[in-house]
Amino acid sequence: MLLVENLGESIYNALASKSLDKNKISIYKKLSLNESETANKIGKELKNLGFLTPKTRRVLLKIAAYTIFTLLSHDKLETLLKKALKKRKFRIWFNRYHENNESFWQSMIDHEVLQYELLKL
Repeated sequence: MLLVENLGESIYNALASKSLDKNKISIYKKLSLNESETANKIGKELKNLGFLTPKTRRVLLKIAAYTIFTLLSHDKLETLLKKALKKRKFRIWFNRYHENNESFWQSMIDHEVLQYELLKL
């Protein structure tokens, strides 16, 4: 999950850097921030469960992903993003695990819903 959020933050930043539409740039920046905040929530939850999430590795991953994503065209990035979002992974995981920590899993659903609303999917 943490990896997905880090990749999401990088793809939204790459889309913002490639877009010419000011409204889309604003949406991508908002979603990038949302990905970062969600990654922090996931990191805290993992820490509470006793898992380590090395920050250096996360930062390097984001830099590498952003670099790769900037090499792709805007259209390819949007296609990649839409394919990933259509899977609705948080909804699946919520249905499976929400009893373990209802508020955490609800925040993951809220995160997913925000993406669908802002991207009009």
